[in-house]
Amino acid sequence: MFLKMRIDGGKPVPIAVTLKAAMPPGQFPPLGSPERTFDSGVKSYFVHVSGNPVIPGQQMRMRVFVPAGEHADRSLPCVLIAPAGTPMLHGVDLQPHDGYTDETLPYAEAGFVVVQYSLDGGLATGAEMADENEMTGLIGKAYPTFKASGAGVVNGRNALEFATKSLNMVDPDRISCVGHSSAGALALLLAAHEPRIYRCVAFAAAYDLESRMGDMTSNIVMKTIFPGIDGFIRETSPSNHVATIDCPVLVFHARDDSNVPIADAEAFVAKLKLANKAVTYETTPNGDHYQSMIDPGIATAITWLKAD
Repeated sequence: MFLKMRIDGGKPVPIAVTLKAAMPPGQFPPLGSPERTFDSGVKSYFVHVSGNPVIPGQQMRMRVFVPAGEHADRSLPCVLIAPAGTPMLHGVDLQPHDGYTDETLPYAEAGFVVVQYSLDGGLATGAEMADENEMTGLIGKAYPTFKASGAGVVNGRNALEFATKSLNMVDPDRISCVGHSSAGALALLLAAHEPRIYRCVAFAAAYDLESRMGDMTSNIVMKTIFPGIDGFIRETSPSNHVATIDCPVLVFHARDDSNVPIADAEAFVAKLKLANKAVTYETTPNGDHYQSMIDPGIATAITWLKAD
């Protein structure tokens, strides 16, 4: 597992090995009382998983959105969503009463149960005030924990376990993963390693980490701060896991994306097609890296996820 950073003469530890070693918690807490009820009738719940702190993924927080009304067992589809906005070197915690719901609430209002989940290796409180050098140090401290979780794949797998074991209204055969940017890369990794994923949506994802983060592998200072970074980047690059992505994938990208070039999306889609994978590729002319996902990306994803 990733707790032992490198094995077999320096080869990176596969995420699949990490998943087998980092078992999910034996039991999950109940939903409890709603944290918030939205005007649409959607209810959100905040869940704190408190398992063995030594095992990756057993100290997690999840925010669950449940569509309005009463629901029969196994009647609703579900989407798993991780927070975006990381350099794929550290995780993200979730906080109670967080008002940001732009990437989650629309799915619940469209009839999906939504499980938003934290990622191991979140930055310390107050990190947003750090300067560049301080931030690099903080990320370096969080990196081993994030690495131990298989770049968050363990967290995603545990969110899926929670959905199947604790949310009776969820249809276990219709659990999909969705993500934007860094979370889009994680969604692709989760789809590649978890056969129970029904469909995967990647908005403006970091498809090729070796190309995107390659400069770090030749920087001695960075390699000191982030041990094993070259192998970690290889192992967590979605482009290197195309062969094991067996569910249908929606790749959505803006042509004016200034963060991830449209050429990266086209290259990744070409790889999927070459491997005879089921891929749908949608683009929008503008909206850049973020707004294109909000509109029209999420509506496009909802339509695609609901299609037979």
